[in-house]
Amino acid sequence: MTVVGAFGHGGGAPPSAGAHAGWRESTRSAVHEFLTAFPDGKRADAADAVAAEPVEVVAGMVSAGGKRLRPLLCALGWSAATP
Repeated sequence: MTVVGAFGHGGGAPPSAGAHAGWRESTRSAVHEFLTAFPDGKRADAADAVAAEPVEVVAGMVSAGGKRLRPLLCALGWSAATP
């Protein structure tokens, strides 16, 4: 699932308060899936070990967990701005 696909409602405002918890979890899951899969594609595109090194550093930072608020806010901003 892509980050965009996590919204499941074609953009616009988030779902009602009752559905918010499920929506938030599906969005969080989609962001995590994307952040996990993206470096794999970049590793495959790297021409050599030197080009792959920055990908490894970023992948390590992302896989260590931590803050995911910024990606969620980006996804929420996209949703709010999409007609």
